[in-house]
Amino acid sequence: MMLGRDMENPSFGSRHRRVKRLASRTGIISSVPDRCSNQELGMSNEQEGVLNRRQFVAAAAAACAACWCGGPALAKENGVLECGVLGDYPADGIYDKFARRGVFIVRHEGRLYAMHARCTHKGGRLRRNGDDQLKCPEHGAEFSIQGTPTKEPASVSLPRFAIAADANGAVRVDTDREFGERQWDDPAAFVKLSPS
Repeated sequence: MMLGRDMENPSFGSRHRRVKRLASRTGIISSVPDRCSNQELGMSNEQEGVLNRRQFVAAAAAACAACWCGGPALAKENGVLECGVLGDYPADGIYDKFARRGVFIVRHEGRLYAMHARCTHKGGRLRRNGDDQLKCPEHGAEFSIQGTPTKEPASVSLPRFAIAADANGAVRVDTDREFGERQWDDPAAFVKLSPS
């Protein structure tokens, strides 16, 4: 069966003829057709050439990659993650519920903020190291609860994402908006919490 670009490739024809000769000599296949009609393939004439082999393989690979990575934990639309409500973060500490989505939610000193979950050294996936520290398992870099590096090889602080809470306390993180250390006091980089 010839698909897409193979029909236009002259070397494919010679390979096809060699396979056909070999198959007929060995008696494995008595007849190898040069071409398959659309009807034999179960396609109408309108469907001919809709998807060639390379396009199919690319689509299949993308589908496998999407399945392997897993679906989003929560709906993500235009970089916005729904991250529960303020009550889900009752005490100071690092919350890793959304770490697989690339975000740590942190409550610290009356603020709620969202930090990047990848090491600034080589992009390793960070893990909690107690309630107030993050560690990169790849090269041993460590970060404080604020996101500043406390152990090399990392030398750059973790970026923060825009975060907001609505009147009902629903927390949303916008992963399309990042704030470097100099911008951490920007009102969009944290949610001010009322004293408990």
